[in-house]
Amino acid sequence: MASVSKRKCDQNNKQAKYLISWYDAEVDRWRTTTGYTDKALSLAQGQRLEIESAKRREGFTSNVRDESLKPIEEPLAEYLTHIRTRNPDENYLAQLEQRIRRILTEIKARRILDITLGKVESVLLGLKSIRGFQEGGKLLSITTRNEYATSITGFTRWAKARRKLEYDPLEGLTKPEVGDDDRAHPGGRSRWMKCPRF
Repeated sequence: MASVSKRKCDQNNKQAKYLISWYDAEVDRWRTTTGYTDKALSLAQGQRLEIESAKRREGFTSNVRDESLKPIEEPLAEYLTHIRTRNPDENYLAQLEQRIRRILTEIKARRILDITLGKVESVLLGLKSIRGFQEGGKLLSITTRNEYATSITGFTRWAKARRKLEYDPLEGLTKPEVGDDDRAHPGGRSRWMKCPRF
């Protein structure tokens, strides 16, 4: 079982990090790893390392945490390949990729783990036309923003199903209702309204 301790010289130093002693079942030996300044967090890290090494020993070589920490390009490429097997239309694929990449760029997601509900909601509310993307550009219509929402939620739903995420961070994302005014004026500002999950 994992344990934590501090060096004798660091016993009274609150800024010193704990040393984690944990058993690596994969190679059948004890290891020591530097943890955090917080004792509970350090112990939790040691326990996680032990669980993950035990899973690897039993053949579970790909754990969710490792997958979620990979550069975003890897899961995105896998997802687009997955979609291509179902819909080989290159125009559709190009549009889908463009929408997903735009949102990922806006929220500065370097890993799939960086995708959060709050960040995506904020971006969807403020999406503007590409030509007017700088300053003073018109907001995209609700219909178009819904298409962006559908694109990014398809990605996170797939990631959860493929065990690249523990849970779908966008499961609670809602689509706004499309009113008559929005249909008539696709570039105008419309109210983001509460509606059922999709």
